[in-house]
Amino acid sequence: MSTPFSTNNPGIGGIDELTSEEEAIIASIASLGTAGQLLAVNAGATGVEWVTAGGVGDMLIATYDTAGVSADAFTMTNMNGGNWKVFYTNGTGDVTELALGTSGQVLTSNGATSAPTFENPSAGSGTVDTSGTPVANDFARFTDADTIEGRSYSEVRSDLGLVIGTNVQAHDAQLDSIAAIVPGVEGNMITSDGLGGYQITTAAGVRTYLNVANGAEANTVDSVNTKTGAVVIDPDDLNDTSTTNKFTTAGDISKLAGIEALADVTDATNVGSSMTGATAKTTPVDADTMPLNDSAASNVLKKVTWANIKATLKTYFDTLYLSLAGGTMTGDLLLGENSLELDGALSATDKWSGVTVSGTAGTTVAFGDALYIAVADSRWELVDASAASTSGSVPVLLALGASTDGSAVELLVQGIVRDTAWSWTVGGPIYLSETGTTGNTLTQTAPTTTDSVTKVVGYAISATEMVWNPSVDYLTHV
Repeated sequence: MSTPFSTNNPGIGGIDELTSEEEAIIASIASLGTAGQLLAVNAGATGVEWVTAGGVGDMLIATYDTAGVSADAFTMTNMNGGNWKVFYTNGTGDVTELALGTSGQVLTSNGATSAPTFENPSAGSGTVDTSGTPVANDFARFTDADTIEGRSYSEVRSDLGLVIGTNVQAHDAQLDSIAAIVPGVEGNMITSDGLGGYQITTAAGVRTYLNVANGAEANTVDSVNTKTGAVVIDPDDLNDTSTTNKFTTAGDISKLAGIEALADVTDATNVGSSMTGATAKTTPVDADTMPLNDSAASNVLKKVTWANIKATLKTYFDTLYLSLAGGTMTGDLLLGENSLELDGALSATDKWSGVTVSGTAGTTVAFGDALYIAVADSRWELVDASAASTSGSVPVLLALGASTDGSAVELLVQGIVRDTAWSWTVGGPIYLSETGTTGNTLTQTAPTTTDSVTKVVGYAISATEMVWNPSVDYLTHV
C-alpha cells in the first residue's frame, strides 16, 4: 500500500525536498484509510487523519456553490425522486423506497427490525366487558365507561322509575271503560253499569237509584216508632225499650240526669271530691304518679312520678342536712344527754368503728400496723418499742389500710377494730412490740429489754377484735 505522498508521486519533489512540517504531516497519515473515508484535520489541529463522514445513505454528487444557490442541496425541495413514493431506512441505514400498496391497504409496522408493508386491514373482532350474567333479550346498560350489563324488562322499568303499581297504573279494564265515556250533559254522573264497567247516568237516573223523588223537598219519613205523617219526636220515642232500633235507653237518660251542671269543668270542688273518694295507697312506688299544677306552663295540669319527687327532695335536703352516707359538717354537733355509739359487731376482717384521721405514710404499711409520727418529715413510720423516740414520747395511731412511702393512709385515733389475723387473749392488754416490722407491731407480751418501752395501746375484746385507745403514759426499762 502506498501513501499519498512519496518520492514517486508526480508534482512533488523528492523526499529530500520536503520541509519538516510536511514530513510531520506525512508521518501522521498511517495508511490510505478505508473506502468512503475523508482526509481531515485532527481535533488538535496538529495533523490530518482519515475519518468516516457522518450521516447515512449514498451521495453521488455534492457540489458546494460558493456563489450561493436558491435552495440548499439537502432541503426536501431539492430531494426529488419522482411522484408518489414512500421511503424508509433499512437495517444498514440506507434510504430505501417502499412500494405503494393497493387501494384500501394500510401501512403496517412489522416491528422495530423489519421493513413496514402495506396490508389489507383485518376484520374487527373482540368482546366487551360485561357485568352479571346477561341473557338473550336483555337490554344493555353501562355500569361504567367500558362495561355493560344485561337488564331484564322489570329491571329496566325500575331503572326508569316506571314500576307498575308503584310509579305507573297497571292496565285495568274498568279504567278503560271510564276512558271510553264521552262527557255529556252537565249534571250527569258516572255510575256502575252492573257489568264491571262504568257509564254516564242522568240526574233522573241517579234519583231513581237513590229512591229520591224529583222536587224541591226530600221524601217524607214513612214512620217513626209506628207514627206516620208529620211526626213529632218526643222522649218516649227515644227511650222506647220495646224496640232494638232505639236511640237511647231509659238507663242512659237517668245517667245523664245525674250529672251536675258544668260537670265538664274541673273546678276545685269536683277535683277535691274525686281525690277524697279515690282508693288509698299506703306506700307509693317509683312508677306511681301524682298530679302537678305546672306554674311554669300557665298552670296546666301535669303529672310527676314518685321517683322524681324523691330525687328532687333529696337534692334539696342534701343542702340542709348531713347525709347518712357521710359528709362534712360545717357546725358543732351537740349530742345532748345521749351518746355516740360505736359499732360493736364488726361485719368482717379489716373493719373498724371510731374516730379516724388522714396522714402520709413514711414506709410500707399494712392494715393493723401501729405507727408513730416522725419529727423529721411528719410521716407515719412503724413503731419500735426498743426506744422511746419510736414508741413512747410520740403520738401512736393504727393504720386502717395498706400504703407506701409518700402515699395517704387512714389512721384510727380511737375506736374498735377487727383483723382475723390476730389471736388475742380476751381481756388482756395489748402493747407495742420491739419487732418494728409490718404485721408485727402489736403484742400481748410486755417488753423487758433495757431501754425498751412498755406502752398499753388497747385491750382485746375478742380473739380478733380490740379496743384501740393508746395511753399517753409509758415505762422505760433500765
